[in-house]
Order: sequence, then structure tokens, then C-alpha cells
Amino acid sequence: MDQTLATIITVQLRLRRLPALLCVVMLWLATPAFAYQNPILGPINDPDCVQMDGVYHLIEPEGGSTSAHFNYRTSTDLTHWSSPVAILKQPKGTALWQGSYFRDTDGTLYLYYAAVADGHVKTVHVAKAASFTGPFTNLGVIVTGAIDPYPLRDATGTLWLYYKNDLPGQKGIWVQRMSGPATVAAQPATEILHPVPSTFEDSGYLSVEGPTVIVRAGLYFLLYSGGPFNKASYAVGYAYSREPDGPFTRGDNNPILSVTATPDVFSPGAVSVVQDGAGASWLVYRQRQSAKLRSPRVLAIDLMDDSHAGDGILSVNPSSGSVQPDPMPLR
Repeated sequence: MDQTLATIITVQLRLRRLPALLCVVMLWLATPAFAYQNPILGPINDPDCVQMDGVYHLIEPEGGSTSAHFNYRTSTDLTHWSSPVAILKQPKGTALWQGSYFRDTDGTLYLYYAAVADGHVKTVHVAKAASFTGPFTNLGVIVTGAIDPYPLRDATGTLWLYYKNDLPGQKGIWVQRMSGPATVAAQPATEILHPVPSTFEDSGYLSVEGPTVIVRAGLYFLLYSGGPFNKASYAVGYAYSREPDGPFTRGDNNPILSVTATPDVFSPGAVSVVQDGAGASWLVYRQRQSAKLRSPRVLAIDLMDDSHAGDGILSVNPSSGSVQPDPMPLR
């Protein structure tokens, strides 16, 4: 075979491969340069995420029988997190529930959390510190028979504390007006959301919990979880109101996170809402690895659509393990 013929054959063979090569290149170009895939972290318990000082701060309760504490992590992009640091260590035998950071107008940092020791009644505590990792000064119990505290200062400057009433026969979400970060006001607490039978808030165990309250388009949106926490049917819904203490109206598209609507999104709950560097709203929450009862929990994030908040509508399209564009980093 002469050199000219060999060259022609080689070129023809390369041309035959070109369509496949073009497909690979096109797929590569269509894939986001920076992308994430749920789950982000695992295992994890009920997380709470806040955004302060250009950083995301994530805490989750850990342990109980030997070394109860909160695990603390930081991130600037919601997808890459620092190694956990143990904070707010508790006495042996203490069980902890979801907590939440709050920074007051004078710059003081507070951590609200629920705990129970040796089988006693669950109580909500508040502690203060100069930094996110402490050391913390415990300011005492502010609510008895409650878990999942969430503080919010409204547009008028009034401070409110939302929580799940966990006393026998309750299992609803209540709000308590505060006269200070560690002081309950004289007004009694009010139930703002009671679980409804034969809805996702039931599934064999009537309960609503894990409140998070955000303000969008002048409305107060209460995001919460409902049903039995250990089952795949546990789901997330929301309600909205013109006032921080209600009355609240449930969203027509509830639940917005559920295994019924999105296969493989098992038992979503413990929702936080933060904004990325572009101002988009993101849900930070936990879900279970499988439909198996009490399967391990993992951290997930998904973009929330709040463009119709003025009409009382929030929505989310859970990614359910598919590759998605990253949130815009804070810095």
C-alpha cells in the first residue's frame, strides 16, 4: 500500500468516528461546569442552616447516651462543608432535638435548642455566645413540653418563638411572643397550625413539627414537616399569613416535598431556607436513604421557587439524585 492510499484510509476512519466524538463534546458542553447531586452529606440528623457574615452555618444534634452535642459545619456554597466541630456539649444521657441560631440587633448570638434528660419532659433552652462555636452561656428553659424552636424578629421589631408543642394530646405548631431573646412575654402562646387527619400530616400519626418562618412579598410563610418522622411518607408543606402569629392558610399545592410527588425523596423534613450569592432561595433539609423504616438520614438541597409568593405560593422541584447546577457561592 502506498503512502497516499494509507493517508486516505486513515482520514476516512477518523471521519467515521466524528459523530460519536461530537456527541461526547456536546454532552460535555451541556453539563454545568459546577454541579451537585443529592445527597450532599450523610449521615446527618435534623439540620438547621442559617446564613450570616457571608457564610452558611449548619448544626445538627448528635448522640445522647455518652456525648450529646451539636455538630457544627460551615460552607460558602451549600455543597462543600467543613469537618464537624462539637459544640454545646451536654451531660451524659441528654437527648437533643433540632436547634436554631439567632443574632439579635445588638450583635449577640443565641442558640435555641430542645433537650430532655433521663426521660423527663422535653424543654426548649436558649444559650448565648460571642461566636458560633462558643463557649456558650446557658440562659435557662423558656418553654416546657416543646421541641424544634425557631426564632423570628418581625418587621415591627417584635421577637417570636415558633415551636412544636410536644405535650400529650398536642403535636401542633405554636408561637410565643418574646419580650427579649431569653424572656417570654406576658401574652400566652398560640397554636397556629394543628395537624389535619387524612392528610400528609397524618399517615397514622397526627403531627406537624420543624417550623421555619420566612418573609416573602410581605407574607409570613411557615414551612413545616408532617406525619410520622420515621416513615417514608413524612413530608414538607407550608402555610402563609399576613401576620407572624396568624391566622395561617395552608398552601394549595401541599406537600411540596414528598415521596408521593417525587420518587426516591424519602421522608424529607427539617427544612431551612437560605439565599445563595445570586439571591435565589434554597431549601436545606434532610431525607432518608431509602423507604426502609428509620433508614439513615442525609443532607439535601434544592432550589425553591418563590416568584409567586405574593399569591401565597411556594414550590420546589426536588432533584431526587439528578445532577443540578450549583448554587451561586456567597463569595
